[in-house]
Amino acid sequence: MRLTDWILLPHTPSGDGYLFTTRGLARFGLPELQTDDVPSALVEPWARVLNGLAHRLLDLWHDALRTAADTVRLPAVVSVGLRDIAAAHGGTEPLGREISVRLHLDEGALTVLPVEDGPDRLETLCAALFGRPCR
Repeated sequence: MRLTDWILLPHTPSGDGYLFTTRGLARFGLPELQTDDVPSALVEPWARVLNGLAHRLLDLWHDALRTAADTVRLPAVVSVGLRDIAAAHGGTEPLGREISVRLHLDEGALTVLPVEDGPDRLETLCAALFGRPCR
């Protein structure tokens, strides 16, 4: 399944960059993902990260639903990789490069944050995942 056919990833100017909020994960029973203050140079790569993360969370969610008795919990830190991004677009990727992000539930949405705080963390995450500077 191409998850990108089922979710939207709009972004709007906000603060020092763009606010990303997915639309469509709720139909699968998941909260939407959001990230604020994404620099303009990262609009395309961060959109790819969020698509891959959505795919990864959907896999985790389905696995948890199959084995859970009462309550399903998503982990606070999730790895997302090139394989997840490719799978979200209906493809495959031989490289196993991954990054980890932190999830925080805010007003019904999962805010996606770098595991470590810092002013250039999104740039560092994108460069680690895609193998090149993302500025």
